[in-house]
Amino acid sequence: MRKREQIVELYPEETFLFADGFDEAIIGVDSKNLVIIYDEELCIQKLEKEMSREDAEEFFHFNVIGSYMGEKTPVFIRLLKSTIIVNEDTHIYESPDGGKTIYRRNFGEYTKRELV
Repeated sequence: MRKREQIVELYPEETFLFADGFDEAIIGVDSKNLVIIYDEELCIQKLEKEMSREDAEEFFHFNVIGSYMGEKTPVFIRLLKSTIIVNEDTHIYESPDGGKTIYRRNFGEYTKRELV
């Protein structure tokens, strides 16, 4: 089931505004304001299929983010990069900075970690 259909099924009484052509970039719903949330980078990557990166960014910021359609206007967020590596030895390896610093913790343990 596609994300758009899942959202409509989860919130049958709500009306949502969707950004045309960006369904693959939907990452959720703002539970407080009940608006659709999109991953900005995935939207730009979709546009890059038709134009250069620079043109895609310009188009996205001017025509997509720059459009206000009322209180139900979708939200576009930029996700922070974080790398997670799962190892067979029940440890989780995480990097909050794209691989420069790596921490190891036991699977299921969220408070204790060690620098690798």
